[in-house]
Amino acid sequence: LIVPKATIGDKNWRSFLDSSMEHLRMMDEVSKSLEPQLQHISRTVSGDIEQIATKEAIVNQNFRKQIDEFQNEKLQQLKLEKSHEERTERKKELAEKLDQTLKELEEVKKMMDERGNSMTDTTPLV
Repeated sequence: LIVPKATIGDKNWRSFLDSSMEHLRMMDEVSKSLEPQLQHISRTVSGDIEQIATKEAIVNQNFRKQIDEFQNEKLQQLKLEKSHEERTERKKELAEKLDQTLKELEEVKKMMDERGNSMTDTTPLV
C-alpha cells in the first residue's frame, strides 16, 4: 500500500507550495530585469548580422568578375585534364601496338635470315 507524501493536512506540502511560489516570484523579478538587456542584445546582434550581410553582398559584387574568371579557368582546366588523360591512354595503346609490331618484325627478319641462309647454302647435294 502506497501512501501519498503530500496530503491536504500535511505541513511539508504547504512549505513546498510556499517555496515554489517564492521561486516563481523570484524568477518573474529576474526575467523582468533581464528582459531589457536581452532586447538590447537582440537589437545589437540583429544590427551586426545586417552589417555582415551588407558587406558580404559588397564583397561578392566586387569580386564577381574574378569568381566568374576562376570558374571559367577551372572548367578549362578540367577539359585539359580530360584531354590529357585521353591522350595518355592513346599513347599507351600506340606504344603497346608498336611493341607488338616490333616483335612481329623481328620474327619476320629471323624467318627471312633462315630462308636466306638455306638458299645460299653451298654444301654439295648428295
